[in-house]
Amino acid sequence: METNPLITQILKIDYRSYDDYRFSCFFKWCSLYSELGVPLQALTTSKALYSWYCQQWLGLVEKAFKNDCKPYLDAKIQDAIVYLDFLSTYPEAIEGFYPSVLINKIKNDLKPLKKECKHTP
Repeated sequence: METNPLITQILKIDYRSYDDYRFSCFFKWCSLYSELGVPLQALTTSKALYSWYCQQWLGLVEKAFKNDCKPYLDAKIQDAIVYLDFLSTYPEAIEGFYPSVLINKIKNDLKPLKKECKHTP
């Protein structure tokens, strides 16, 4: 996942910490959508779903965050905690979206597993 180095610089964290933060937001998103009848583990381990989420992150979180922070950066405000608090409001934008095609594929991929797990007397 390609992230603009400016974001990690203003947050004063390394890429790995930023990636962990993004994944924690993905986990929260998956928790919300696990109510559609898909196990949380199946959602969080789907590479295709995480890739979709990361693409949404680039547009709805990173791009918006960089645009909105520009006046603060131009004013030379260097408070990483303020920026992190500011960033934490952006992932909510993704919560209104879900890729129904990917969710349905994950559900369909689980159907054979459910049949195999049934106990017979």
